[in-house]
Amino acid sequence: MNRKPVLNRKVAALYGCLLLTLIGMVVVGPAAGAAFTASDSTPYINAWANAANQVKYASYVDTNTRSLDAVIDGWGTVLFDAVFTGDTFRITNAVVTCTSTGDDCGPITLAAEFWSFSYIPLNELAVDGTSTQEFTGSFSAQNSVQPIVSSTIGPGNFNVTPCTSCVFAASVPYVSAEGVVAIRMTIDGLKSGSIVNLPSSLVLQNTVGSTVPEPGSALMLVGGLAGLAFLRKRMYR
Repeated sequence: MNRKPVLNRKVAALYGCLLLTLIGMVVVGPAAGAAFTASDSTPYINAWANAANQVKYASYVDTNTRSLDAVIDGWGTVLFDAVFTGDTFRITNAVVTCTSTGDDCGPITLAAEFWSFSYIPLNELAVDGTSTQEFTGSFSAQNSVQPIVSSTIGPGNFNVTPCTSCVFAASVPYVSAEGVVAIRMTIDGLKSGSIVNLPSSLVLQNTVGSTVPEPGSALMLVGGLAGLAFLRKRMYR
């Protein structure tokens, strides 16, 4: 007479724990890596502008925002917000106005520094806005050690040249940042009365979460599946 298999409860419990762990790796892991939140650490944001040998720092701060509204003596005005959201570092609502009666305005650098964040997956640095004239400039992102990525703004980034009402845009794909993150934009060659607007912002962001597992994670997943097969055979005695 055939003996009915008896469930080995200890093996079954181990099997269940391993199965739940693998499900967490597959489902929760990619979701957690696709974005980041302020709860990762205590954020600190520093916003400033530099022009005509003058550095102007932010005058207002809350948990995830700093706003700068400054007058550069004999040059013009600078207004912008430095903002951290769930998947973005951003300079937004920016308006740079040249009121100089002498030389051209510039270069002026808008900068935002974001301190005390853990590793952050980011894959695009982009800038776009409007201007009353064509200008030259650059934009960049930097971590605590070295520049991550940078690019320039020139005639090829404007929809019309020469222009009196232009749209400009530029982007650099794939960057990654760890520790201190700084984003900067430099504007140069503005004539008196010219205005540059960045309502859509200079943005360092994670646009698409990675779906390719790291080598270590892949090995763990394969090992876990092998363990499930091994325990499955020994679940009954």
